[in-house]
Amino acid sequence: MPVFAAAPVRIMALGDSVTDGLTLPDGTPGSYRNDLWQLMKSDGYPVDFVGSQSSGGAAAGRSRA
Repeated sequence: MPVFAAAPVRIMALGDSVTDGLTLPDGTPGSYRNDLWQLMKSDGYPVDFVGSQSSGGAAAGRSRA
């Protein structure tokens, strides 16, 4: 059963290229952030990646790192 939060869960992802979202040579997204965003969204959690830099695709709301 989905859980609905009143305000988005704010996540500041810290790390290296795996956090940044560099695409792997085979074209696979190299970041865990999109998977995390998809899992939390499917469970009913609104998610807001926060930080000073923007990267990633539209699927994750142009996540910030």
